[in-house]
Amino acid sequence: MARKYGRCANYGECALADSHKVIDASEDSFVCPECGKPLRAAAEPTPAAGKKPVTMLGWFLPLLLLLLVGGGLAAWQLGVFFPGSSPQPDKAAGNVSPAQPAAVVPAPVVAAKQASG
Repeated sequence: MARKYGRCANYGECALADSHKVIDASEDSFVCPECGKPLRAAAEPTPAAGKKPVTMLGWFLPLLLLLLVGGGLAAWQLGVFFPGSSPQPDKAAGNVSPAQPAAVVPAPVVAAKQASG
């Protein structure tokens, strides 16, 4: 007897159909062993368990490497590794910030104050 592979299509009433399992059956009795409904033809199952770790490592390791390098560059730019090497504002120049310019008095007002006083 020749072997055929199929899937049960009796969804909601058959556990084998709900699990999408490929069923190994003979040609003369190509029915579901659980519910007795006819099977739909399916391809022979392949052992995919050996391929999963390889494909997972195929995308996981480059992603991990990219994250580590990117995180290291970001930390270096933010000064995490050498916190004292980033330029600090000069404290000796005074306490005047660029947002608050020094008071500038126009010359005629200064001359008028000197003349009156």
